[in-house]
Formats: sequence, C-alpha cells, structure tokens
Amino acid sequence: MPSDKRRKKIRPVSAGATGESSPPPSSQGKGVRTQQAPGIEDSDSTQETIYQTSETPRTSEKGPSTNLIGRQLDDFKILRKLGQGGMATVYLAEQVSLKREAAIKVMHNELMSDETHVRRFEREAKAAAGLTHPNIVQVYMTGDFEGTHYIAQEYVRGINLREHLARNAPPDCTLILRIMRQVTAALNAAAEKGIVHRDIKPENIMITSRKLIKVADFGLAQIAQSDERVELTQVGTTMGTPLYMSPEQVNGKPLDQRSDIYSLGVTCYHLISGRPPFHGETALSIAVKHLNEPPPSLSKRRPDLPVELCDLIHRMMEKDPDKRPANAAELMQAIKKIPEQPSLKQGRNWTSLIPFQSNRGFQKQLLAFILASLCLGGVAAAIGWVNRPGDPLNAPFQEQAGGEAVESIIPHEKTAIAQFFLAMRLKDKEEAWKAVINYEPVSAVYKNIAQIRLGILLIKPDRYDEAKAIFQELANSGQPKYEVNGYAGLMALESINGNARGAQDIWDIRVRDHVNDLDAGLIEYVVTALEENQIALKADEVDNSEFIRDLSNFDDEEVRSPGP
Repeated sequence: MPSDKRRKKIRPVSAGATGESSPPPSSQGKGVRTQQAPGIEDSDSTQETIYQTSETPRTSEKGPSTNLIGRQLDDFKILRKLGQGGMATVYLAEQVSLKREAAIKVMHNELMSDETHVRRFEREAKAAAGLTHPNIVQVYMTGDFEGTHYIAQEYVRGINLREHLARNAPPDCTLILRIMRQVTAALNAAAEKGIVHRDIKPENIMITSRKLIKVADFGLAQIAQSDERVELTQVGTTMGTPLYMSPEQVNGKPLDQRSDIYSLGVTCYHLISGRPPFHGETALSIAVKHLNEPPPSLSKRRPDLPVELCDLIHRMMEKDPDKRPANAAELMQAIKKIPEQPSLKQGRNWTSLIPFQSNRGFQKQLLAFILASLCLGGVAAAIGWVNRPGDPLNAPFQEQAGGEAVESIIPHEKTAIAQFFLAMRLKDKEEAWKAVINYEPVSAVYKNIAQIRLGILLIKPDRYDEAKAIFQELANSGQPKYEVNGYAGLMALESINGNARGAQDIWDIRVRDHVNDLDAGLIEYVVTALEENQIALKADEVDNSEFIRDLSNFDDEEVRSPGP
C-alpha cells in the first residue's frame, strides 16, 4: 500500500495563479474535453471581466499575443504559456539574474496600439507594485521590450478558488473563515493605499499548497487620485464580472471598499453553497438581480455552518452599501467573532439533536427508553447513554432479520449534498459512499465524487473487479476531471496486478497531462505505480522521476479534499 507522504502542487499551474483566468485547454485526440465548473449555469460572458463604457462598447474578441516561448524580455526568459485573459497572455519565465521563477503578463498585440488600454495595463502595474503583503500577488517590475508591454510578478504555485470548487466539495467553516480572513487582510492593505480591487471573484483568489490565500489581478483597481479617475474611469463605465458585481458597480457609481466587500460576500456565497446566488441567461439579467433580488438563504442551504457566518455573508451582500461592513477592518473584526462550529441555537427543535432522524421507529424506542429511565430515577444512566463516547454516525446500527444482523443502515438525507457531507463524516465506510451513488434524484456531481472515494476504498487485490468497474465508469463519464481520476484508478489497479506496461501507457496517454485534476486520495497510488513502473521497465524507456518527486511533495490534503 502507498505510504503517507507530503504532497505538493505540481505544474502546470492555472493561469489564475497570476491573476488571469482562462478555461482549461482542450486535449484533442486524447478523448478529453473541457468542462465548465459545477454550479455555474450561465454563459461564458457572465464569467468574464467586462470593460465597457456607455459610449464605446469593447469587443469581446481576445487575440493572442505573439508567441514568446524561448525568447527573452529584458531579464526574463520565457519558458511556457500559462494562460490567456481579456487583456494579456501569461507566461512562466525565469528571471535570469536572480534564478527565480516569475509570471509574465504580456498585453495582447491588438491592444498595444490603444493608448487607453496601455495606460490601464500600466495602471495595474502601478497599483499592484505599491502593494506588498503576504496575501497579495507581488509585482516585481514592469517593462516595455521592443514594443511589448509586460508585467513581471510572483509565480504562485496553486489553484484559484473556482478551480478548487470545481474539484472539491463546498469547503467547511474552518477553510471558509481562513479564506475570508486572508482576503480581507489583502483588501485592507489595498485600502490603505487608496485602492479598490473592483474584480473580486473566485478566479482572482489563489490558494497555495500551504493554504496561503493570495489576491491577484489589480487590473481594474481604482486609484484614489482624481486626475487618473477622470481620464480612465469615465462616468457610466462598468468594470467587473457580472456574477460578482456590486449594485453600485452595475450602476456605474463611485466605488469604495464596500464594493469589494459585496463581491467577496458573493464569492463566499458561491464557495459555501456551490453556486453563485444569482443566475441568468445574460450578463444584463444577472446584473438586474444584483440590483433587485435578495440572495437565497445560505443557512437553509448549509445548516451545518454557524448561523453567524451565514448572517455575515448576507450582510456583506446588502444592496445598500451603508448596511454592509464599513471597511475591511470592520469586516475583519466581524469574522474573528464567528465560531468554527455551529451553536445548538440555530432554530432547531431539540428532537433534531437525537441521532437516526430518518428512522422514526428507532427514535421512538430511544425516547421511550429515556423517559423510562427518568421515571425510574436513572437520570445519570440515561444521560450517560445519550452522551456515550464516540459518534453514533461512526457506528451505524444494525437491524435484525430472522435473528441475524443485516447490512449497516445509512440514514437517507433530505438532499444530495447532505448525503454527501454525511459520507464525508463517515469517511471510510463503503455504505455511506454507496448511499451517495444511489441517491435519488441523482446528482451527477456528488455521484461521481462518491465513486472516486469508493473506488479508492476498493483498491485491493481481492476487490480488483469491483474497483475496476467503478473506475471504468468514471473513465467513460465524458467529464474530463472525472475521466482522469477514472484512468488514475485503472492505472493503480494495473500496477497492483503486475502490468507495469499497461499502467505506464495509461499514465502517458490519459493521466500525465491532467494531474492537477487528480483527487488527493489517488495521488499516492499514482506515485506508487510510477515508482513500480520505473523499476519494472527499462530506465532509458521510462523516466518518471520528476513526476514522482513533484507528486510526492504535494501537501494539500485540506484543499483537495474530495468533492464536486
């Protein structure tokens, strides 16, 4: 069995690591297709940052810059492309003099002739260069090399929050509070420089393998200097991303920290519930909802979270800026008061605290036992039984059939997400993951993740056929992030079965180029298979050493916990 090892995020890293968001590249010829993140049901235009004035609409066409791979811009040698956004292409580079990695943002060719865009690009550099904070992507320098405008900045090894949500379950309270605290700290540092980010969204918030949060892309930052604002931010200008825009941003009104607080609230809502609060067919329809509609109740979607957390996020999303936290410092104080566990006073009836809610017969027997104990003066014994050590959910009761015990029963929850969270609590219980897989109505997202978790539990020589059937179904799912996990499971099984050549072929063709979509639980099995392949096959034919090293150093258990 694979041993527990520290693990580290490996390349390639999302373009979001440098503040540019782009969809994952398609892999034609390998049976892999791109997929939109779960919970996002709108057209692509609602996800993109909009730069538009009331007078001159900006075309949405995104022309790439000249391919710079292998060239050198001043002190930076371009190594490979990371991604592409609305204004710039992002490359991984080496700063030759300091022997360090950097991310280089290069403005698109067709924009370089537009003085407004060039000045906006330069303004991004000016805004971000003045911000030095652990939670902000650091800008090293800017330059203009033979007409190529670029920004050199910190290369962040990690994924953005949209990618994180696409691969994982909505995070628990601990991770949500960590994200909120660190993003708020970044906004506070920006506010001290008179800067409003204006485009807070999951794509612009990075999470590293060490759980450090970094805010990227101050390209829309509004510097609190009237002369620049008059020239570059005209009345009626709308900048931002429709899914996360504040009402005042939609209306083109002056912005302050409270606009970023609204966008952070929408981002947190998305992370907690798995989807943004507002949806629509067009950017305009979503913007109108930001102006007029209240978001659905968070506490109803996630009753497992402290009500104080849900209330704060709703307060952050108030339509009236005066009803939100006044600034990042006030928001930070509110965050610090939130407990990481929900209290027992969240509007629950006291009977809801009794286990096995879905089995009323057993619940009645339990209540009768408690009442009888009270009548007989056995209060202490009753309390001791109710509060006995261990979580009752970790030892599901058994029913009797003809005097014989039958399979453990997993309570049927009211929603697929509740069933999923129950399985996460039970962790290694096959029945819990089967309950998610068989849940009606079917939730494809949670079903596929549950299949991965169940398949991992079944990666044993004596259960080869069961595990293979599950991983083969995932490989045939037609959904890229589940396909790669299906193939990774098949790779592990082939290695366990002694078929090193078959395992290596699966790695080379189906898994190697998509390792960032791997479930954390499968990584150790993939590493073991790569090690076994390298031993079994000729060294000059197979060299997995770099991938073994990077995967073995991956340390992101919390971030990459299983989920949709």
